[in-house]
Amino acid sequence: MQLAPHGRYSLQSEPLLSGDEGTAQTVARIRELVELGKKDPVVNRITGEILRCSRVAPYDEPGEVRAIFRWVLGNIRFTKDPEGKECLRPARTTLEWGFGDCDDINAILLPSMFGTVGYRVRLVTIASHPGAPEQFSHVYCEVLLGNRWIAIDAARKGTTFGVEPRRHFRKRVWSLVDDTFQDLASLGDCARCMMQRRRTLGTHLRLGGLGRNYPTSLGQFDWSTFANVLNASSNAAGNVIRASLAPNVVYPSMPAYPGAAVPASFPPGGGVSAVGSISSTTLLLIGLGALLLLRRS
Repeated sequence: MQLAPHGRYSLQSEPLLSGDEGTAQTVARIRELVELGKKDPVVNRITGEILRCSRVAPYDEPGEVRAIFRWVLGNIRFTKDPEGKECLRPARTTLEWGFGDCDDINAILLPSMFGTVGYRVRLVTIASHPGAPEQFSHVYCEVLLGNRWIAIDAARKGTTFGVEPRRHFRKRVWSLVDDTFQDLASLGDCARCMMQRRRTLGTHLRLGGLGRNYPTSLGQFDWSTFANVLNASSNAAGNVIRASLAPNVVYPSMPAYPGAAVPASFPPGGGVSAVGSISSTTLLLIGLGALLLLRRS
């Protein structure tokens, strides 16, 4: 296969680990391709032309982000990868071919274009398939506007600017600067994960309106349980951890041509376990409940 104007088409592949390790492996490769895209003059030029032709006023940051999102949504077709393969295409390739899947569009092209014009971007992976509630199945990006992260997803049916997918069982945020990530509470936490947290904390938990876990009853307060919650919170306070890859995984060098696709074998199966965290709001509510009980006694 040949791809003009980059000359001979270069294809590289590598085995993909299963579960969370495979996700971390893929994100590491995506980071490299995003850095390549931000330096690509073709990506730079097209991004600038989009903003100019959309007549967005200078310094209108929400307008710029929206214009790039709308252009990608209207011009890049979502197309699935080959069966059993995970293909990662550089931003220029996706622009020239006009198609890609969620990692090509949301994780590589959009971050490359936003990064070209100076926006800070991060990735979000979610587990949204009911048949595999612990396995990440979709990725989109978020752009920092002011002090808010805005969800950008141009590879999902019925998508809307600034609106993340509603239903998911796990949610993990990935840095595009280094290999750190953070697990966030989810409105779609699966029953198995909830039961695991219940056994761990020793108290009955339910999903609240903000997707956090709250005690359903404060009628019988157990100080030993309260101590366990405090200990769990202390351990979860530094929930941003480094994604570790297997030591025997060897990554190939970057493609010789900017338009080269980088596919990786995608083995079936591979379940993962959810990682939860205790929020400061949860601790505050528990503490207030304890004080109320003390006043009653």
